Amino acid sequence: MVGKNDLENYTFCTYCSKPKPPRAHHCRSCKTCVVDMDHHC
Repeated sequence: MVGKNDLENYTFCTYCSKPKPPRAHHCRSCKTCVVDMDHHC
């Protein structure tokens, strides 16, 4: 579960319109944000 303080470090993803965790990137193939994305799909 994500706490209120955890959300302070999140940014907003313009592709999926959801909070994006630190070190996450949006994967256009999966249409979601992936933490530590490194050729995951």
